[in-house]
Amino acid sequence: MSAVPGRSPAPEGSPPGIPPAAPRPVLVTRPAGRGEHLVHLLAQAGLHAEHVPLTHLVPTRSAELETARAELAAGVFTHLVVTSRTAA
Repeated sequence: MSAVPGRSPAPEGSPPGIPPAAPRPVLVTRPAGRGEHLVHLLAQAGLHAEHVPLTHLVPTRSAELETARAELAAGVFTHLVVTSRTAA
């Protein structure tokens, strides 16, 4: 396949003569107040990003959580696994 002057070669497996597709938009699903900076960084990198929060963070207190905290402090558990800095 010969290259077209001024055009990047098509990705491997693309039909000849078809230009590479434009980058796909990025959907940022972080909670409200936590995705705007990432959207800004993606825009600076030349990507179109949209922030649509899909989660809502709320503080919680429950008897079950308090019991687990007390047991953790007492050494009942040897490890604590969290999925994000927010959860920690």
